[in-house]
Amino acid sequence: MKRIETEGRWLEYEERGDGEPVLLIHGTLIGDALRPVFEEPSLAGYRLIRYRRRGFCGNAIPQGAGWLDISDHASDAAMLLDHLGVSQVHVVGHDLGGVIAIQLALARPRMVHSLALLEPVLLGVPGWEAALSELAPAIDLFLAGDRPGAVELFLNLGSGPEGKDILEGAIPGALARAIDDSPAFFEGEMFAIGEWQLSPDVAFDISQPVLSVLGEHPLGLFAEGRNLLHRLFPQVEDLDIFNAGHLFPLENPQMLAGGLAWFMGRHPIRPTAG
Repeated sequence: MKRIETEGRWLEYEERGDGEPVLLIHGTLIGDALRPVFEEPSLAGYRLIRYRRRGFCGNAIPQGAGWLDISDHASDAAMLLDHLGVSQVHVVGHDLGGVIAIQLALARPRMVHSLALLEPVLLGVPGWEAALSELAPAIDLFLAGDRPGAVELFLNLGSGPEGKDILEGAIPGALARAIDDSPAFFEGEMFAIGEWQLSPDVAFDISQPVLSVLGEHPLGLFAEGRNLLHRLFPQVEDLDIFNAGHLFPLENPQMLAGGLAWFMGRHPIRPTAG
């Protein structure tokens, strides 16, 4: 992967293909979660850009900087796109990456042409408190120094007891990396999520095409998140990924990539004449 550094911030990224640019923003714990989608042939007609957020895979957060909020992560994404000379882009965000995608659209509306939100973590839905309660044992394990146990339990919440097998089967070595990177979530992103909320007043500024993507077996939090998106954005379109839970970018990247190509093809950055 290539590396950029600006004002003390550095990110690893890679590109593939030509055509309209597409930025892939991963979620919590797994810095390479969207790599299987990045490699799908059905997206070969696009210029795909994926990167590892700060706190993942060696992309360190400077000592003393504290934890990053959602605006910081959106600023990182914009920095990368500016570096690459990208003025307009389709943005795909999974989990926390979906929240970052929305914030990027709010901060740089002319840059973001469309949003594909893959089970974004949204507060303000009835299932949030239940999800937080289910997460509490994983937090306790992390605080007790049991990072492997915390990560396994975290993965199980979204994809059942086979979560770590799904991860390791799709990206060998990713489980160990997730354990190493777990402080990014438990020491920072967890708090950033709690401070960010999508209100109707803020949502009014989102006019881009929006795609809501759910796995076939979503947690209540994510199913309710789709309902919230529909209440806030009348332009939302839906895509469901078969035979998958929250890790559907790893479980069924073929269907996800095909659905993204369908959505972006319907909302081109440069519309065809006629």
